[in-house]
Amino acid sequence: MTHQIKAIIFDMDGVLTDSMPAHALAWQKTFQEIEIKIEPMEIYLIEGSNHSGIVETILKSHNRKYSKEIATELSTRKIQIFNTIYKPNIYNGVKKLLTMLQSKKLKLGVASGSNQTTVHQIINTCFDPGIFNAILTGDDIENGKPAPDIYQKTINKLQLTPEECIVIENAPRGITAAKKAGCTCIAITTTLPPQHLQNADKIVKNHEELYEQLQ
Repeated sequence: MTHQIKAIIFDMDGVLTDSMPAHALAWQKTFQEIEIKIEPMEIYLIEGSNHSGIVETILKSHNRKYSKEIATELSTRKIQIFNTIYKPNIYNGVKKLLTMLQSKKLKLGVASGSNQTTVHQIINTCFDPGIFNAILTGDDIENGKPAPDIYQKTINKLQLTPEECIVIENAPRGITAAKKAGCTCIAITTTLPPQHLQNADKIVKNHEELYEQLQ
């Protein structure tokens, strides 16, 4: 890792936490209630966006009407379902990784497309208080990934420049957002195979490889 890097910014779902299968299932159940059948891969390919962005993409791909009111209704239902099926849990190797990065005096950030309540609930359950210097969620921005807004805001909150930050992502929209923000991006294949992550600067298989890359 180059010496000018001062922060590592993580997406949360599928990067720090093993929550993507639960998110996909919650979306499946939500859309099933309005007679839209989706597969988990549909969510994996567009995740990282905020909830309204996911609703808009799915509805339009199924030739259904989209409105902010519908997005709010479906997002609320999805969150209810998610909260009943997911127990917060982090990937093996994450705590070791964060400890190593802290020992290097690097700032740590989280930039997640999930809603604010869910993000903070998971972080408060799984991590030591104050470990992250900046936490941004899908509720904090108007334009979700692949727009760069959430990474730009996180970088600003860290009081750094894009060149001083490395982003860790697991999905195409997140990679695009990180690159548009001007950051180096490392992708991890927790939810998608490498062919979907080719726009990243580097692809790693797991958190052990990520540790070695950032050491």
